[in-house]
Amino acid sequence: MSELPQCLHELQVVLQSCTRKILDLPQGYRRAAILIPLFRKNNEWNILFTRRTEKVSHHKNEISFPGGRFDESQDENLVQTALREVNEEIGCEKILVLGELDDIFTVSEFVVTPIVGFVAEDFDLECSNHNSDEIEYVLKVATNKISNIDHYWTEAVPYEGGRLFHVPFFNYEGEIIWGATGRILANFLNVLTKLDNQCRTNMIGIDQWKVQENKDYSNLIKN
Repeated sequence: MSELPQCLHELQVVLQSCTRKILDLPQGYRRAAILIPLFRKNNEWNILFTRRTEKVSHHKNEISFPGGRFDESQDENLVQTALREVNEEIGCEKILVLGELDDIFTVSEFVVTPIVGFVAEDFDLECSNHNSDEIEYVLKVATNKISNIDHYWTEAVPYEGGRLFHVPFFNYEGEIIWGATGRILANFLNVLTKLDNQCRTNMIGIDQWKVQENKDYSNLIKN
């Protein structure tokens, strides 16, 4: 992989200098990891998402980051989990890991660790050999467009027992990104605001994304 672009080098420094939230694993929960795959196309920074099929066990037909559950028989750590799952889902092998974000709980009883990575420039961004059992199609999202605060909102979504949780939603050209993926994306955009003015302008637009208050999602644990 060629030399790391300046903005990604700075992002790597920011990620590695932050003290991230590491969540304990409650009874009945499993660990998982996802990758936030960054790439540059037409002078824009982008994130690669996937649309899940109806065949998967969790979050059917939703927009998500590539990733999956930790497999102790294959993975030494959660970074390996994310890289293995990305390769299995969309066939991407050349990824430079930049750092990790805060863990989050999900309603499907996972503790998810988000990994941020840079995708090799020679990767087939159409993912023509993706795993069709898990992935319906891939979605390429420009960071300087998804960061437009006018396309972001929260909704009170009911959970088991009638409880309501305020969940982030993003509308990207008609594609709705929400739930755990929306929460991770909001956290990632918050991190991008810590870059210097030039890189922040380059990646998200200096006045577009206002830092959203970090929320404690620990109450998603089932009692």
